[in-house]
Amino acid sequence: MIELLAFLDLESTGLLHEGTPLAEQPHIVEIAVLLTTAKREVVGSFQRLIKPDGWSIHPEAEAVHGISDDLCYQAGVPIRFAIEELEATLENATVIVGHNIQGFDRRIIGAEIERLSDKGSLRSLRSLWWAKQAPKIVDTMELATPVLKLPGNYGHYKFPKLSEAVNLFPAQYLPRTDLLEWIPSHRAMDDVIHVEKIYWAIQKWRTENAASPPA
Repeated sequence: MIELLAFLDLESTGLLHEGTPLAEQPHIVEIAVLLTTAKREVVGSFQRLIKPDGWSIHPEAEAVHGISDDLCYQAGVPIRFAIEELEATLENATVIVGHNIQGFDRRIIGAEIERLSDKGSLRSLRSLWWAKQAPKIVDTMELATPVLKLPGNYGHYKFPKLSEAVNLFPAQYLPRTDLLEWIPSHRAMDDVIHVEKIYWAIQKWRTENAASPPA
């Protein structure tokens, strides 16, 4: 059986709100997935903007990722199509990788599926399908933390942003092509490409340092 890795990222209308029901959480604005083999051969990908359906992008979120309501109306697809494409892409993936995927992407996707189920656009079984993907999920934010050891509060290491993970990871594991630091565009596919890079850098570090078996 060929191991397939799905690298995932999304942009949203705003931040998650703790204690708020999933159905009232932010909406997906853009989603991207890169599907590769364990040899880093690209075998599939997709990137979709989402057409607004009664929602708008918070100005602070637009200032970060640069995606406007107008762009989403003109170039986006209905969320149900994007979720169907996501399901088809992840169907045979053995690992699903993202940066802060546990705390953000997984929950936002769950909220979208819940909203669609309420509208009857998708079978309620899709919520079960998404829940079953949990064992496949690998979070590079969590894995990079003990490598970078960035100082945090109360004597703990802080979780690195994706840009920190990429720019500060030891160069012997993540070679730089130039002397400039990576400045993220906060567009989904750009982030996905760098999640893939940091994932394999982490695997090299873990193998060499025998911290634990690769995820």
